[in-house]
Amino acid sequence: MNFDDFILKFKVGILRLRNHFGKINSSLTIDSYSRINNAILIFFPIDEKYCRIASYSFKTLNELQDKGVEIHICLSDNLKKLIESINCDKFTYLKNGNNIIKLNKSIDNLKKYDMIIDLNPTTNIAISEIIKNITATYKIGFKSNISDTFYNIQLDLSNNKFLETSYGQIKNILKIS
Repeated sequence: MNFDDFILKFKVGILRLRNHFGKINSSLTIDSYSRINNAILIFFPIDEKYCRIASYSFKTLNELQDKGVEIHICLSDNLKKLIESINCDKFTYLKNGNNIIKLNKSIDNLKKYDMIIDLNPTTNIAISEIIKNITATYKIGFKSNISDTFYNIQLDLSNNKFLETSYGQIKNILKIS
């Protein structure tokens, strides 16, 4: 176990002890009748390399906008140029390494989203805590040893081997090309 994993597990342990959050206990069925018709919030990866892959994979998000779905994207201030072609409300943050220092515009915690998607392939506790405090029917993220706490849909990157394959699964859920 490396030092970063130890710190992450330590932080999660402290938060659980403080009863800050618990596991999401809900069953979930997405079928042809499930609709995303209100709003989605997408957290683009904090790492520039992964953010470039995500911005290319999700360049067709405007298809949802054309269907009347509100799209909100949260990403690093210095990476917003990667998603200029996507028409959406953008929340940006200042970061130091893989830590969020400050959100430049607050995310409305009272807004109910149909879906929140975390495109970070590795756990980022700051982003996961933000997601935990926002109401959404579906919360999608990548599987990890603590992902049950934050997401009710989890993608296993180790099975897919390629990040693009997992992003393709999310695009299928969103019904975009």
